[in-house]
Formats: sequence, structure tokens, C-alpha cells
Amino acid sequence: MNLMVFLACTTEPAPPVEIPADNIASALGDCQGYYDPPPEYPNQLARGEELQRYTLRDPLAVCNDGTPAVMYVRGYTDPALADTWSIHLQGGGGCGSYASCAIRWCGLDYYDSSKMSSQGLPASIAGFGIFDEDPLNLLAGANQVFFYYCSSDAWRGQGGAEYSPDGLEIPGELPVELPEELPEYSLYRRGHTILASGLDELAQGLVAEGGEELPPLDQASLVVFNGTSGGSVGARANADFVRERLSGAGTEVVAVFDAAFIPLSEQLPEPYASALDAHKEAGWLLSLETDDTVPFMDESCWEQLGGTEDEALCYDADYLALNHITTPFFLRQDLRDIGGAAETIAIPEDVFQEATIRLLEAFGDLQSTAVEGADIAVVPGVYGPNCAQHVALESTNWWAVGTVQDEAGADWSFQRGVLAWYQGAGFSVVDEPNGGSGSGSGSTCPGVEDER
Repeated sequence: MNLMVFLACTTEPAPPVEIPADNIASALGDCQGYYDPPPEYPNQLARGEELQRYTLRDPLAVCNDGTPAVMYVRGYTDPALADTWSIHLQGGGGCGSYASCAIRWCGLDYYDSSKMSSQGLPASIAGFGIFDEDPLNLLAGANQVFFYYCSSDAWRGQGGAEYSPDGLEIPGELPVELPEELPEYSLYRRGHTILASGLDELAQGLVAEGGEELPPLDQASLVVFNGTSGGSVGARANADFVRERLSGAGTEVVAVFDAAFIPLSEQLPEPYASALDAHKEAGWLLSLETDDTVPFMDESCWEQLGGTEDEALCYDADYLALNHITTPFFLRQDLRDIGGAAETIAIPEDVFQEATIRLLEAFGDLQSTAVEGADIAVVPGVYGPNCAQHVALESTNWWAVGTVQDEAGADWSFQRGVLAWYQGAGFSVVDEPNGGSGSGSGSTCPGVEDER
């Protein structure tokens, strides 16, 4: 073990953060009997030994409840990929209001308190999708870093928030039942802080809690920075930051964004265009009202729009991707994956498919249409299956097995498309609308996701 890795391994953990008495963990506790405890392997994790836990030492890098943030890691196994890294931001929805964060903590919807805490996380997990050790995965032998998501802020927070039930009729205004006596509470929102601190700790090399050793990230030649769902939103917000952070060491950074793209309002007909704008504005205003710091913003976008009436655009990950991300990137969006704001405002499937195709086509013209088009050196790669499947990077079936057919009749998996794009081939493969039930005519869709 080299000296720097030894020091990383033996450094004493930083003192724990002083958690306020009104933190969500104490204030809501067991939700007055409504609390549904997370399973042993919570959302999107599976039993296995492939990736080992590493707990961040920075006392500022904490989950919603103040527990220290965690990443799961595996060192390279293929000498040819010793200086290649995959750095992944996990998804898992999010919350940004009294009701949504209380529902999340109490476990009354799909996600639960495991997405707000590192308490009870396993010492190791299985590898799947882009982390799979199976040779079917082209990145199987690379260094792997899986940032566990526990900040509920799409990896953009730098501080905290306070939420009050004032003016909220409980449970009348909530989609699920909550006890009427729940108090106000605070929580940490530090997704960006977690990412930045993790990169700092990875820079000189580290050893995971089970003994897995990683070489120094600052010696990497290539980093594939990626995220899925809420992690895709976070990867878009942080892509240029990560590239700038690593470029000093001469590292090449490319990004892969998996899912959670929503057409811009100008790509939608009424009344959906106006409804989407109103939904985004409400989210931005609520963040300004409740958060104690402005979320992390893409630097070039904020320099242009911060402090103006259009500053909320920098909080819009889809606008960012179409205008301000200069890191080379590849994106995947299923034509029938209606989620997030699109689901909230009830965009019909046929309208969503047509608008999503227009969105994906727009990425081919960024060098002439984007605000920073002159600085976009590589035309983004685009992959648009029609399988009604949300995410792919965290499933081997959807990353390496399912395909979409191009105009010449060739079938492309997600990972093969990324490789072709990285090797210099312009890449845009998008299926047709399905025109009814079932998958698109050009998509080969796996029957079920991997057992993870």
C-alpha cells in the first residue's frame, strides 16, 4: 500500500456534525406510529460483496438527518482500465416541502427514510448495470464509485432547510395520510457538498471499510461521470464542476445522463406548456423560501442569469443540458418514461412521446442553438428507446442487453451506443412512437429488470 493510500486509510474520522434538536429524525421520529422502517437492503441496493462501503470524513458531508454520507467503491480489476473510472450518482426521487419530506421520512410512499440517512446501510452491496463485474459490462474492470443518495435534493444542496405545517391541512391536502400533530422540522440538504467532499477524498486514493483499495482519482486518465433519475438531474447540475475539478490533473471527463429528461415548455402544446412553467416556478420559489442557501448552480449559467428574473432557468436541468453544459455528454431518455413534473401535470403519453422526440432531436443542433454553443466541442450522443422503462444504468439488462434499431437496421444497446459516441462516431438512435400499446417497433425491451 502506498503512503498516500495508507494515510487516507488511517486518518481519524472528523468530529460528528452537531445536529439541531428540530432535525427531521428527532422531530418526526417514528411519525407517531406511522413510520415504516426501511428494509435491510433499501431502495435500489442488493445483497452482495462487489462494492464496499466508505463513509465520508468531512463533517459537512451529511445526509438529511445528519448521519455521514456514504459511497460504495471497487478498485479496478482490469489492468487495461486501471486509470478509467465510473463515478455514479444514485437516483431516488427527492423532496422539497413539508409534506413531501415528511412522507419520505415516514416511508408512506415508494421511498423511505433510507433515502434521507446512512443509518443501517450495509457494509457491501451487489454490482449491477454499469457496476456489474460480468464481462458483458464494458466498464466491469474499471474503478467504480457509487455515491449513495441521502440528501433528497438531486445532488444540488449546500446547506439546509426548515419546513412548517402552517397553513397545511393534514391530512386533507396530502396524497397519503399523516398524523395531524406532526411538528415543524429542519433537515440538511447537502448533495453537492457530498459530491465535492467525496471527490476530495478520492483524489489521493483511499481504502474502503472492508479493505478495498482505490488508486488516486487525480491519476485518472478518463472519468465517466454518470447518474440515473434524480442522479441524472444531479449529474447535469454538476457535470462542468466535476470536469473543472479534475481537469487540473489532466483527466478527461465525459458524462452519461440516464432518464429524468422533460421537454421544455416550448416543445409542448397548451395547456401543458403553461402548467409545466408554473410547476417549475413554484418549485424554485419554494426552494428560495425554505432553503438557507441557494442550491449549487452551473457556474456559467449563474454568471449569466443569477440575480435576474430568469435565474430559475439555472435550476432547470433540462435547460442546462440544452444551453450550458460543455462537458461532452451522452443522454438516454425512454419515449414513454413519464415521470416527475411531466407526470404531475398529467401530460398524455402521445403528447409526451412526440415532445420527447423533439427534445432529443434538439441535442444534435446544440453547437448552433445553445447559449454556450461555441464551447460545445462534441455533439451529444442520444439514445431513445420506447420501452416505458425509467432507468438503465443500474440494471444490466437495460444497460447491456436491450437495444434500439437505427435507420440502417443495426441494433444498439445503451452501452454500445455510448462507446461508439466516445470513439468519435456521431450517435443518435431514437425509436418511433408506439402508436398504441406495447413497445416501439425499433426497441428490443428486456422482459424484466435484473434481480438486484
